Amino acid sequence: MITCLTYDSQESELNQLKEHMKSCAAYVTDDQWTWEFLEHAEKLKEHIYQYTILDLACVDITKTGIVEELEAVRKDYKETKVMLIADTSISPMTYLKPSLMPTSLLLRPTSEEKIQEVIQDFFQSYLDECGVDEKTFSLETREETMDMQEDF
Repeated sequence: MITCLTYDSQESELNQLKEHMKSCAAYVTDDQWTWEFLEHAEKLKEHIYQYTILDLACVDITKTGIVEELEAVRKDYKETKVMLIADTSISPMTYLKPSLMPTSLLLRPTSEEKIQEVIQDFFQSYLDECGVDEKTFSLETREETMDMQEDF
């Protein structure tokens, strides 16, 4: 199961992210996904710590205090892949630093095509690092799950 938490303060952009993320996820893997889409910064702090494992996080860092909050979260979720959503009002020195370790960046103003491109790259980066290979498939039985390689 893959867990993805997304916070975006702009409702229309959040809806675009939701649509493209779910579509892309269905295209790139058969894994089950757990989704959380948040529009309010206050809810981010409440929801982020409910996960034992957080695979992917997409965070709008344009609101005051979010960068500092994300830095604190990174201490507990070091393996999480992070896509930052920023605009030109924030200096890159604020978010391109080791304490945040972003995997991807969506820079505003955005377009539907740009959102789709960044999401595809972000998801593919995660899957590549996890070792998901198109030439494998999983066989689940009551006792175990086996990853099988194609032999052709």
